[in-house]
Amino acid sequence: MASQTQRTSITELSGPAPMPLQAYDLANLGYVEEEFLLQGTATCFKFIGERTAEGKWLVEPDRRAPFVTRLLVRRPANSARFSGTVIVEWNNVSGGIDASPDWTLLHRHIVRRGHAWVGVTAQKVGVDGGRIGRRAPSEEDLARALRSTRPPWRCLVF
Repeated sequence: MASQTQRTSITELSGPAPMPLQAYDLANLGYVEEEFLLQGTATCFKFIGERTAEGKWLVEPDRRAPFVTRLLVRRPANSARFSGTVIVEWNNVSGGIDASPDWTLLHRHIVRRGHAWVGVTAQKVGVDGGRIGRRAPSEEDLARALRSTRPPWRCLVF
């Protein structure tokens, strides 16, 4: 497929981010929290042929669709403590809220190591009232957006 110029924009939001399950002050851990809207155009794909039992299916680019979603960034307040590793979590909405179980279970390790964490609101139900997030970005769109902020990131996607 021919390479296309892709436009993705990131807008920082002000005020505290609505994460319902966080009951501690990140500043006490030496961390800051920033909330961003990520918007752009995602490539949609369509299947070629049948979906087979082994789960390896052929796809091709089909159409493009706009998306808007939220990124919640937790990182060391002191950039000298930043390890260069970013852990990316697709937030879980099984309980009807935008939850981050990986952060909940791993935050002590993340903080000790000086890693950054990015929670991605990837499903409409995770956004209050469904006002944002017409469609979730692909991993490629997310990786491109992260590279555009402060390279070089080493990125772990859960």
